[in-house]
Amino acid sequence: RLAALLVLASLSGCLTPAKLAAMSQRADVLSKGAKTQECADAAANAASAVVVALEDMTSATKMSDPVRSPKSALRLAEVACLECVRDTDCAADQECVGGHCQKRRK
Repeated sequence: RLAALLVLASLSGCLTPAKLAAMSQRADVLSKGAKTQECADAAANAASAVVVALEDMTSATKMSDPVRSPKSALRLAEVACLECVRDTDCAADQECVGGHCQKRRK
């Protein structure tokens, strides 16, 4: 019965320990390759969000207990660490400086 729930959770897009481990590895890769402070900070936030999700998951006593997803923090880190060639590779409020997207200077 539990195995069926785990299979369902993995197919439904729910967070699983394996998905959180992959997210943790991604945050670690982004952090180690950080070439800007913005990237380093965003990667650290993503890693912290993964830890929070793992804590939520390990303290849950039933399937309906909420687990805070680190997906948005990880996506922000990926955007902050995005390597670019031209300004159009970055978000609208950013510019490509030295191969990395950074907030536009005023």
